Amino acid sequence: MEYLSKERRGWLAHYQNTGNIAKTCREFGISRSTFYKWLKRYDSTAPSKPLRSRSKRNRTKRKLDRSQDMLILAEMNMKDPTWGAGRLAAAMRSYGYPISRATVGRLLTRIRLSCPICHGRNQHLVSSQVLNRDIQAFWLKIEERKALRDFAVAGIGK
Repeated sequence: MEYLSKERRGWLAHYQNTGNIAKTCREFGISRSTFYKWLKRYDSTAPSKPLRSRSKRNRTKRKLDRSQDMLILAEMNMKDPTWGAGRLAAAMRSYGYPISRATVGRLLTRIRLSCPICHGRNQHLVSSQVLNRDIQAFWLKIEERKALRDFAVAGIGK
């Protein structure tokens, strides 16, 4: 339930008059955790200051354009396709690209890179024919994605 700022100030005024948290919570029908949350936010130096709800949305802004990171990641994944997000993130950081493991994981998911040998099933075959076929298919997918991205960028720019 959403309470008004005026109601919240009323709770705190009642508590200051009685000095009893349990009685205040019973009288207003709120939980103690709710009361303590608003007591912590209350500024006694400015009692008329509104007690407004805060958004629970994450306040950090993510970078939207990570295309350069995606290309670097694709190249690094091609060098050793069995590496996961943690190793790839560490390798990129060692080359001077500040990127977290979680971001690398999101980028891998976005470009759907998987091991060209086992396709993410950890069943590596020794046959060089299968390896060559899988690597060719992998590069064709990357080239198709680049062509689609370039087409989309050209279409948006007009």
